[in-house]
Amino acid sequence: MSMPRVVLTCLVAAGAVVAAAQDVPQRPTFRSVTDLVPVQVSVRSGRSYVAGLTAKDFELTDDGVAQQIDSVSSDVQATDVTLVVDTSGSVVKSIGRFRSDVRKIADLLRSGEQLRLITFDNDVRESFPMQNPKLARVDDIVTGDLTSLCDAMIFGLARARRPNRHHLVFVFTDGYDNDSVAGYGALPDVAGRSDAVLYVVLVKLTGIDEPPAAALDALAEAAVRTGGEFYPPSDQPIDVATAFKTALDSFRHTYTLYFVPKGVTPTGWHTLNVKVTKPGNYDVQARQGYFGG
Repeated sequence: MSMPRVVLTCLVAAGAVVAAAQDVPQRPTFRSVTDLVPVQVSVRSGRSYVAGLTAKDFELTDDGVAQQIDSVSSDVQATDVTLVVDTSGSVVKSIGRFRSDVRKIADLLRSGEQLRLITFDNDVRESFPMQNPKLARVDDIVTGDLTSLCDAMIFGLARARRPNRHHLVFVFTDGYDNDSVAGYGALPDVAGRSDAVLYVVLVKLTGIDEPPAAALDALAEAAVRTGGEFYPPSDQPIDVATAFKTALDSFRHTYTLYFVPKGVTPTGWHTLNVKVTKPGNYDVQARQGYFGG
């Protein structure tokens, strides 16, 4: 289903208004009625993910104020996956290969997990809604010429997470945009307001310069704000299914920290900082903040 441009314009405009209204109390992004805030965190030591950490191994601050971590979960929750894939001719060379990759991605998901596909070129289309991946139909996926990357990312992120489920948004693109209503600068703010975890993978085009540095910075910041990852263009060829498998593996090696904010202003943007206190050298990647209300 193609997203009508007038509807998408309203969606983007609404996001821009929210992003600009810094002094207006905001609706919580991923806080429940009990004010319990979940924060997804991945911890690496060198190239390996670190397992077996408990609440006492983490230190978390909210706007600089130390918080008590009520619990830590490393159990695998069911995941809703939104694929946002560039189907312009520069990225998808073979529509048959791409359809096959979508089927491979569906096979990677576990029982109870669901899949949604958004494709974009001249238009932004929800090729199929969130559903059992075994029901995914890929025969009607088409390609186009121009690229509406920013609009497609906002459409993918603008979906509330369902209770007791994670939402992973995976973007596969060359990073160029020449047909969106929104600009790159809107992406970090929209991502910060989303409860999804964002992974962005850029494919390198032969003989063509990379997108402007400001565009790459915005894409990277959007991913990092959510606790996700940004994979810059690489000389190694990569397909959608392989890139998604890498992102999914990273996503599944995460902890979820839960805390109730105390000693902080309830409204506005809250900056989070997470550290591992256990002796050792660790690379910690976590959501950078949330909006309270």
